[in-house]
Amino acid sequence: QMGLVRRALKPGLCDVMISIPQGWDRVLWTKPYYRSAYTFVYPKDRGFQISSLDDPILKRLKIGVYINSPPAEALANRGITTNVVGYSPYYDSITERRDEILQNLMAGEIDVVIDWGPMAGYAAKQLNGSRPLEVVLLQGGEPGSPFTFEFSMGVKEGNTALKAELEQAITKRHAEIGK
Repeated sequence: QMGLVRRALKPGLCDVMISIPQGWDRVLWTKPYYRSAYTFVYPKDRGFQISSLDDPILKRLKIGVYINSPPAEALANRGITTNVVGYSPYYDSITERRDEILQNLMAGEIDVVIDWGPMAGYAAKQLNGSRPLEVVLLQGGEPGSPFTFEFSMGVKEGNTALKAELEQAITKRHAEIGK
C-alpha cells in the first residue's frame, strides 16, 4: 500500500516488512528468500495455451491487468490497449476490492488476467469451485521491466543487526521456505 514504509516501518509500528522487491531503496533489505513472477490466469474450459505476450490471441481477448505494472506497459508497447481493462493494484478497504480482477474473470467479464503469481495461485485455489482456473507463468520480460522478481524482507535503514538476524533465519530455514 502507498506510504506503508513511511506510516509503519519508519515510526517503529513494525520492525519487518515481508515480500520487499530485491533492491527496493526505501528499506534495508535482506538477501532474497523467494522468487516469483507474473502469470496468465484463465478458465481451463476456454482451452487457451497462452504463455507469452506475443501470442496473437491477446489482440482478440479482453485482458484484465493491473495499471502501471510491467505487463500493462509491455501490452501497450505491443499496441494491445483497446481490449485491456485496467485494475488498481492497491487494496481498497472501503469497497474491499481485493481480488476484483479474478472475480470479473470468473464472471466472464474478461477473458484472461495477468496477475502476480502468489496472488493468482492463491485466488485460483480459493475460486476453483465450478470453473477451474489455469495459472501459467508469463514468459519473457522487457528491457528494464522484468516479469520475474526476487523478494526479501525489509527493515528500517540502519538496522543492520535485525537484517543479520533475519538473514541467519533465511539461511537456516532455506529448505522449509522452498517448500
